[in-house]
Amino acid sequence: MWKTFQLVASLTVVLALRFINPGDVLVEGRIYFIDADCYSRMTRVREILEHPGRIVRSHDFENWPDGTVPHTTAPLDYLIAGLAVVLRPFSAQAVDLAGALISPLFALATAAFLWFWCGGWGGERYRGMTMLLFAVSPGLIHATVFGRPDHQSLLVLLLAVALGAEWRLAARITRGWAMAAGAAWGLALWVSLFEPLVLLGLVVALWLIGNRAALWTRERLTGWAVLGGILLLALALEGWRVRGLGGLSGRTTDAWFATIGELRGGGAGLLRWVGWGALFTPFLLLWPPARNRKAAAFVVLTVLAILSLVMLRWGYFFALAFAMSLPWQLQRLQPVWAVSLAMIVLLWPSWRELDDMLPGSGRDPLRVERRADEISLRQAADWLRAQPRGGVLAPWWQSPALAYWSGQPMVAGSSHESLPGIVATARFFTTMDQSEAREILRQRRVRYVVAYDTGRVLETSAPLAQRPAAPEASMASILYRTPRSAPPFLRNDF
Repeated sequence: MWKTFQLVASLTVVLALRFINPGDVLVEGRIYFIDADCYSRMTRVREILEHPGRIVRSHDFENWPDGTVPHTTAPLDYLIAGLAVVLRPFSAQAVDLAGALISPLFALATAAFLWFWCGGWGGERYRGMTMLLFAVSPGLIHATVFGRPDHQSLLVLLLAVALGAEWRLAARITRGWAMAAGAAWGLALWVSLFEPLVLLGLVVALWLIGNRAALWTRERLTGWAVLGGILLLALALEGWRVRGLGGLSGRTTDAWFATIGELRGGGAGLLRWVGWGALFTPFLLLWPPARNRKAAAFVVLTVLAILSLVMLRWGYFFALAFAMSLPWQLQRLQPVWAVSLAMIVLLWPSWRELDDMLPGSGRDPLRVERRADEISLRQAADWLRAQPRGGVLAPWWQSPALAYWSGQPMVAGSSHESLPGIVATARFFTTMDQSEAREILRQRRVRYVVAYDTGRVLETSAPLAQRPAAPEASMASILYRTPRSAPPFLRNDF
C-alpha cells in the first residue's frame, strides 16, 4: 500500500510540474505552443490527419518556393495524430490539445518506467531520489513541458528505456531486456539520428571494452535483429534524408546557430538541472575501486556532461542519465533519511531555477509581452488564411506559427534546412536598396510581407545577412514604423 502511494504521489508531482506554464499555452481560449519548431511539427500532424497514412517527406510550407527535405520523422507525428483522434469527441481544438498534451504524457510514461526499473536491481532504497530529480529538473521539465510537442520528449522516454535495459543486461543477459533495448534504440534512431546514434556508439564501445562476448549472445542477437528491423522499416517509409546546409557560408550558419539556445554551451547551467550533487559523482562512482557497471555509468555521465558543455541540448540526456544513476551512486550510504535530506539540499540550484519558472516570478513581464505578440501574430494569420495562396515573407522565428495558423507557405522557417529562406528574409529586412528588396520578393515568389518590431528584426537579421543594421533606412524600419511610405511594389502581387 505504501509503495502504491509513493508511485501515485511521484507520478502526480511529475505531471503537475509539466503543467507549470498554463498562462503561456492557454491564451484567450486558444492554444499556443512554446517553440517555433513545435508549429512545424503540428503542421506535419495536420497534413497527415488530412491525408491518413501519409508520410511527410518534404515541407512546402517553409523555405518557399523551394521547400525542404526535413530530418523530422513520422513516429511523433502519428502519436500526436492518434491522440488528436482520441480527443476529438471532447474538444473543438483536439489537434492543438493533442500537441500540447503529448510531452507531459511522455514524461508520465518515463516516470512510470523509472519507478519500476529502479525496483528491479536493488535501487528501491533511493528510488525516490531518481523520481524527485526527474520531476524537478528544470531541463527535463522543459523537454517534456505542456505545450511543447517536440521530439526531445519522446527521446527522453526511449533513451530512458534503452539505457535502463543496457544497465539490466550488464547484470544479467535476458531475452526480454535485450528486445527492449533493441526496440528502444531502434525507435530512438528513427526519431533522430543524432543523440541516440552517439549514445548507442558509446554504449557499444563500453560493451566491447568490458564484455565483448555478451554482445553476441543469442539473446542480444535477438535484440539487434529488432533494432535492425525497425531501422529497415524506417528507411522504407521515410527514405534517407540527411542533407547539408545548402552551400551557405560558415559565418552565416554560425550566426544562425548562435540564435538557438539549445545549440549554445551549457556551462554552469548543468548544475541548475541536476544540483550540486553532481560534484560528488566521481567519488561516489569510482571509490572504492569501481565495478564494471559503476565505471560504465561514470563514463556515460562524463561524456554527456562534456557534450552538454558544448551544446546544451545534450543536457536533457545528461540530467536523465544522472537521475537514473542516483540509486547506484547512493546505495552504500547510510542512513537513508540523512542522505535523502542532503540530496534535497544539494538540489538547491534546481529549486531556484524551478522557482523562476513558476507563474508570479520575475519572468511575468516577458510572458505578457510574448502573449501580446502571439495574439497579434495570430490575427495576422487569420487575415492571411482568407487570402489567395502565396508566399509569405516574415521574421524567421515567427514563420512556423504563421504557416500553421494561416495555411500559407513561408519563405523562412526554424530549421537548418530553411537557412536559405532565413537568409533571404534577413537580407530583405536589412537592405536599404529597394531594387534588391524587390528582387528578393520576385525570386521567392512572395505575395505577402509581415513586419515586426524593427529592433528585434534587425538585431537577429543583421548577422545572418552579414551586413550592418541601418535602423532608419532599412526595409524593416520602413514597413514597421512608416508603412504608408512603403515602396509601391510592395502593394502589388508577385
